[in-house]
Amino acid sequence: KLVSPRMLLEFARAPEEVLVIYELGLVGLYAGLSKLLRPHKVVSLIEGDYRHIGRTGTAPLKVAFRRLAARFVDVFVANNPPARDYLTRTLNVPADKIVVGWWLAGLPADLAARRPDGVAIPDGVPLFVCAGQLIPRKGIALLIGGVAAYRRQFGPCLLWVIGDGPEQESLVQLTRRLGVEDQVTFLGTVDHEALKGAFEAVGDEAERRSFVDPLLW
Repeated sequence: KLVSPRMLLEFARAPEEVLVIYELGLVGLYAGLSKLLRPHKVVSLIEGDYRHIGRTGTAPLKVAFRRLAARFVDVFVANNPPARDYLTRTLNVPADKIVVGWWLAGLPADLAARRPDGVAIPDGVPLFVCAGQLIPRKGIALLIGGVAAYRRQFGPCLLWVIGDGPEQESLVQLTRRLGVEDQVTFLGTVDHEALKGAFEAVGDEAERRSFVDPLLW
């Protein structure tokens, strides 16, 4: 959905008592400002330390903007200690407003799992699964290179890539250049049942299956 000032009114009309937002962009600012129109709580999820992504994380104007947005947030959930440090040291968020918890994982135990559509796991072939936004710092290109290296040294393996993003087309082209397009499957965005099914598919270490996180920073 297009991010515009109209979202301020949408948040103000929302019946929920708590708004959970990802990061501190315009959406976060509109969610915070909507508290002036309707009393509710705003929780912001912070993935990591954004000083390591160059100008996007350190540009003075963007830092000032995030500091402004942070003033309207009631609670921050930092995915790790570096995310907490970014909040306290860069955005000047009080430590008592921050909870450190691994919010990037966790699915209900009673959720019915199913294998993602259109994929199979041949017997004896190692399977690797990764999930996340397809952007450079997620390291998916490095992982695809690893698939090619594994094939040269040990034989075939499979990689399921869950998620989408602006780097997808270049990653698809990379699999073709490396000759592993038949071993790497881009599943795109999947529902919770398929996500849990993918995680369960790599739950047996005896089958040489693993969830991998090639995050670069």
